[in-house]
Formats: sequence, structure tokens, C-alpha cells
Amino acid sequence: MPTRLEWSEYCNAQIDPHVVESYRSRCATSLRDQRDNLTKLYRAFKPKQIACMGAGFLNDIPINLFLRGGSRVALIDWIPRVSEHGFQRDLIRREGKQYTCLACELGSCPEDVCQKFTRTYSGHGKVCDNFQPVDGSSCQCASYAPGSVPRFVKADVTQGCASEFAQRVTPLGQTCKTASQCFSKAIEICHECAAMREELPLPTGSMDLVTSSMVVSQFEHEPYGYFSKFLAHRYGDELVQQEAQLIPLMERLQSDLFEMMLDAHIREMYRLVNKESGAVYFSSELFSSLPQPEHDRYYPVQLIPQALEKLRNYFTFDSKIIPLEHALRRTKMDTQFSIIQSYVLRPLPQPLRTGTSVDGIM
Repeated sequence: MPTRLEWSEYCNAQIDPHVVESYRSRCATSLRDQRDNLTKLYRAFKPKQIACMGAGFLNDIPINLFLRGGSRVALIDWIPRVSEHGFQRDLIRREGKQYTCLACELGSCPEDVCQKFTRTYSGHGKVCDNFQPVDGSSCQCASYAPGSVPRFVKADVTQGCASEFAQRVTPLGQTCKTASQCFSKAIEICHECAAMREELPLPTGSMDLVTSSMVVSQFEHEPYGYFSKFLAHRYGDELVQQEAQLIPLMERLQSDLFEMMLDAHIREMYRLVNKESGAVYFSSELFSSLPQPEHDRYYPVQLIPQALEKLRNYFTFDSKIIPLEHALRRTKMDTQFSIIQSYVLRPLPQPLRTGTSVDGIM
């Protein structure tokens, strides 16, 4: 790995469509509960404007249902084209040798969904004449060209805090002589980045439904994982030799980063949602199993309980659509088991308080 890796390069890694297909197939059963929850929520509220934060590959988002219902959907992620890849997989379904395209099914303005749509149909199935199946077993159209529906937004769902931190720590491997100096400076930068207020390109109070599904769990890994990678390259031997001394700094940085991103993410969810009739679907991994899941032993995902405490300052918890007995679900994620918490949140007219938390981080 090079000594200096730019955050933009780290985020812009090429996405292999075969990896997307494999990941979607592996996670289909695990995330069925998430899709079911969002389906119930959609049918209950019938939202017209939806923002899916950290949309990823759309594993847990029933995008077809949203679009068939006439909703305007914004899919937001900081990895370029990741949601486009996910949507391309959802666009086409196949039964035997018959293909059906969502754009063709919608009838109204299918060109908004795919720029390559043509109004001629001479083949089999409900697909236009520009349909070209992708080689292999995946059910996709090679001609698909993203239109304006859904709206794909490349953005940071932490009001720019996480991206700003990642960009500012990149030079530290060159300017700091020791790993401890690097961690100390990174903690300082984290606190400075907490003042960021880079809002998503969506109007305040415009969303009938905001989804944040499994996003908060990811805050444990990025951008701390990015920071750790170039530290390991720059200070590899020192990290091993001084591990005992560095652990408190590592834990402090990871904790402060998580809290900074969580606060910003909650603020942005609250800003987007309609305060009178809107709702937020919030879902995250609460517990994860040990490597031997047959023992049924779990450990809490670090810092996740803080999320509930912070959410109560902006939202109330609505248990009608997703009853409390279904708020926690056990599911298998790849080779391990997880317990997922899922809630429907209703925005308060005004936040309860705006006090400070860790050393001035909001």
C-alpha cells in the first residue's frame, strides 16, 4: 500500500458487478426482515418523498415497491455508483425465459428510469427492444443507463464530518514522527470536524420518509478503518511494539469519531424529515455473535446504545407499525449471527436539547 492514500481514491474503488451479485445473494435472506419492515411502513404511510441514507447495494430497500407507488426516491451513499449497481440488479426480474423490466412496467415516463428505454417491444416478456441481458447468471440489462428516477446522490450522510476528517488526516503519515503523535493529532482533527454542517442537496423538511438502515453500525468501521490502513503501513513496527500505550488513544479516537458521525447523522435525518407527518426508519446491528454462534453468545456492538439516547432528543418512538416485540430480531449475516434493532421514529417539533457531549462534540 502506498504511504499516502487519498480518501477520494479509497472511496472510488472499482465495484465488481459479480461481487455485487454474490453479496446480494448471500444477504437476501438475512435482510428480508428489513425489507418487510420497510414494506409495512411504506404501505402504512404512503410517503411521496423518500430519502434512503447510506443506500449501498439496496439489499434492504424495496425500491421497486417505492417506485411502483409513485414515490420520488433519493438513494444516498458516499461510494460512487454503488446504489446504481444495486438498482440495476433490481430493475429486471426473470421467470423462466421471460424478462420483466420495472421501467417498462411503470408506464408513465419510463425514460426517467432508463435513458436507453425505447417504446418498441418485439421480443418476449415485458422488456423494450434495447434490452440486452448481462452475460452470466445475473438478471440485469447491459443497456441500462441511469435516468432521473431514482435520484442517485453521492454524499456523506454525516453532514460532511466523516469525509472532512478522512481528507484532513491523510497527510498525518508524512508530518507526524510517531504513531502516538498521529493519533493525538487525529483526535484533535475529529473535534474540529464536529463543527461541519454540510447538508445533503435535499430541502429541509421535504421528506415523508427517511431510512437509515444499518448505517450507524458502519460508523465503527469508516473512516477509522481508512485511517488505520495507512497508519499500519507508515508505523507498522511501532504499532506492534507500543500497542499497550497506543490502545487508549485508539479507543479514544474510535469513540470520538463514532459520536461525531452519529450526532451529525441524527441532525441530518431530523433536518430532512417533515416535522408534521414524516417518519424515520432507523435500523442498526445491536449485538453480534462470537465466532461460534452455536453457543448463542453475543457481544454488544460498541457505542450503539448511545444512539438511542441521542435519538430521544430529536424523535419519539412509534411502536404501531413495527411492534416492540419485533424491534429486535436475530438474523444470520454471512457466517455470524446478529441481533438487529429497528424502530420507526417520529420527529419532535423541536429538539429536546442541544447540549454538548464529549469535549465539545455536539
